[in-house]
Amino acid sequence: MNFPELKYFSWQDFLCKCGKEHTIQEYPMEFIGFVEWVDAVLRPACTFPFYISSGWRCPEHPIEAKKLMPGPHQIAALDIVCSHKNATTILGCSYLYNDITGRGISQRGNVDRRFIHIDPLEATVYRPRPHVWSY
Repeated sequence: MNFPELKYFSWQDFLCKCGKEHTIQEYPMEFIGFVEWVDAVLRPACTFPFYISSGWRCPEHPIEAKKLMPGPHQIAALDIVCSHKNATTILGCSYLYNDITGRGISQRGNVDRRFIHIDPLEATVYRPRPHVWSY
């Protein structure tokens, strides 16, 4: 099985950046469906290109390896590099998808390091949803 075709992105934009090769079978189906939505709905709604700084992360990814429980990026989550007007647009357009339940906002410091986190995860005891937070 191969990754589905995308119009605006390459699958490399969303894959774990731990340095290991991963097969499509390792990626959760929720993640694949979420990426397809980003490509088919969110990106066209925003009307400008944007860059994914962090997509799926495997359990060996340095950030995930420190966690006691899998984080959102091990299931289905994205960090989108953006600031100012583009951050407002991306955040607003994320509401087009009723299943987006997590929104994190990092808009301080270097413009190149600012981002919006979005995820469609269900609530758990350890992960309240819907939820908005800042970094």
